[in-house]
Amino acid sequence: MNQINLVGRMTRDAEDVGNPPVGVRFSIATEDYDFGTKQRETEFHDCVAFGKVSDVIKNYAGKGREVRVTGKIRSRKYTPTKGPNAGNEVTQKNVVVDDFELLAGKPKNDDGDNDSPWG
Repeated sequence: MNQINLVGRMTRDAEDVGNPPVGVRFSIATEDYDFGTKQRETEFHDCVAFGKVSDVIKNYAGKGREVRVTGKIRSRKYTPTKGPNAGNEVTQKNVVVDDFELLAGKPKNDDGDNDSPWG
């Protein structure tokens, strides 16, 4: 079974995918604590969402907001033509989001004029 459930903070605002937009792309940071070494470890996860889920993310979630995402891990291989990896095959892993939940934290619109039901 390919299913992932993550709780973390959005590291940037969601960006449109496609022209016209069919979804959004964003990333979240999750943190783990190793009790043996007493060290915190942060992981970054690239996510993509489509349909109604993407509308909620775009309209109500933003950088710094704590969220829960549930979805599937998808890998794709490609060879970039520009940048530091040009000409080398690269594997990109994304979380394709099926479900999304806004958790406690600072809302995207923090000017007191927030129409979010989760505000």
